[in-house]
Amino acid sequence: MRKNNDVKYKKNFIFRIFVLFSVAIVIMLVAMSFLCTRTKHKNYKNVCYAFTNGWEYVDGDGNVGEIEVFPGKVDTKSNILTLKTVLDKSYNYKPVIMLHTRHQLLHVYVDDRCIYELENNISFSKSPGCGWHFINIDEDMYGKEIRITYENVYEERRLGEYEEIYIGNGTGVLTYLLQVNFVSVIISFVIIGLSFMLFAVYKILKSYNEKRSLLFLSIFAFILGGYSLIETDVAQLFVNNLGVLSILTYEALMTVSIPLLLYFREESEESYVKVVVNMLLSFACIVFAALHFLQFTHKAEFPETLWIVHVSMIVYIMGIITVSIVGLLSKKNVLGRKYADKLAYLILGVAVVLDVIRFYDGSRQDYAFCTRIGIVFFVVVLAVSVVNNVYSVSIMGEKVDLWDKFAHEDVLTGTLNRAAFEEEMHDVIRNQSMDSKVAIISIDVNNLKKINDTYGHAEGDIYLKECIYAIREAIGKGINLYRIGGDEFIVIIRNFENGQVMKIITDFEKILRTKHEKFMYPVSFAYGYAYFKASQDKDIYDTLKRADTDMYAKKTEMKKKADYQVAL
Repeated sequence: MRKNNDVKYKKNFIFRIFVLFSVAIVIMLVAMSFLCTRTKHKNYKNVCYAFTNGWEYVDGDGNVGEIEVFPGKVDTKSNILTLKTVLDKSYNYKPVIMLHTRHQLLHVYVDDRCIYELENNISFSKSPGCGWHFINIDEDMYGKEIRITYENVYEERRLGEYEEIYIGNGTGVLTYLLQVNFVSVIISFVIIGLSFMLFAVYKILKSYNEKRSLLFLSIFAFILGGYSLIETDVAQLFVNNLGVLSILTYEALMTVSIPLLLYFREESEESYVKVVVNMLLSFACIVFAALHFLQFTHKAEFPETLWIVHVSMIVYIMGIITVSIVGLLSKKNVLGRKYADKLAYLILGVAVVLDVIRFYDGSRQDYAFCTRIGIVFFVVVLAVSVVNNVYSVSIMGEKVDLWDKFAHEDVLTGTLNRAAFEEEMHDVIRNQSMDSKVAIISIDVNNLKKINDTYGHAEGDIYLKECIYAIREAIGKGINLYRIGGDEFIVIIRNFENGQVMKIITDFEKILRTKHEKFMYPVSFAYGYAYFKASQDKDIYDTLKRADTDMYAKKTEMKKKADYQVAL
């Protein structure tokens, strides 16, 4: 009963975690909405618009031309591109220019004065990272020429490319950035929150299931949630080093498949599935090591080997989906108990493939949007499946414990029954050479039949329970009492201490004397005891016979004494 209450408590605790998580998400949504619109409550107008008028370009070879479309690409073979225009002569707000770069060094000049620059500050990487830049414009710059110079660190990639440029007041450009990424940021925080919730549930249910499925799933969700948040560019509001954020992005992509594969292996039961997953894990470790070697030796850096990461991710997911479908068609329990598990893998796989296609088709949209949606569905479905399975196992364990209890416990008295007694005796025999200090006390409750016949079986049950209480009180905790017949009980004491058996016998006498005042008839039982002696007993059953003999001798003596008192 206590274990059942414990399971219910833990299940309710998991529900509380889910409620708190949901409340936190709602609060975050309200806070983000307020952040995006807070200036409206101050009667202060947000200003942010595309800064596209009057731009010209000059590439590293001296070619000049006009620019009308943002974002866009100039036909050039030079890795240096400069965009220039003239700032307005006056602004009715404090202007801030917001622009985006990808693996490019950046210098911004007003006339010949550099007002902003982005240089690489990571020794093992040429790239300064990807992200947004906020450039403050002072009043003395109004009406002057502004030049934005991009320099590609990877000469073969993104030649002549430039991205959006916006201008507005500080709150306006920040609000615009938050509004554009609002949904993606919320989903990213949801995924990270799910990872912490899964880890908490794993710790709670750890005692019921030794599998680490939820642990691996929580790590998988945490890594992908972090990657997703960095991809929204909002993370740079908290970490200003774009190079560090870029490295973290690639590290997340290279490692995220490992906890996913570990989860799949943990949940799989078929040997051939484990072989396939182990092969994929080995391949993932080789890819991870090889790409880091290329990065630190400057043979090929992470942005240049990103295609390898994308291909390997697709291989992992397609491998998992294939094995799952094979198991499903063969009607074997390969990963899951439900079709939803396979559907979750399929949806995640499709989401990843769609984002990879969007990355290479020249789209400048959020590259991780589809993956975010797929991750939420994937994590929720598999988490529910795992938790439900663990809870079912715990409930089944309770049923097994209950069946075991009924098989080994006497229903009326709560003592162990004959089956448990025989198991104990055989265990003593198996360990008899090491467990020679064994004593047996044989007990027979007196007058039970007479009380049943005179006062009824209900009174006889009360009388029997009172005798059991007296015996338990005497033998103390840690020693088992067995009911082997209607009124026959056995106490087995293994590794007894000197004087322990005699103390129990003495306590029998004291306790019995206190019971006489409670009933209209005397409460009594006969008892005998014997110690195992290797020189005298073939096994513990011979010891039991000697204890029974001693008990029956005392029972005969008690009967003679009672008959003598009646005669008087």
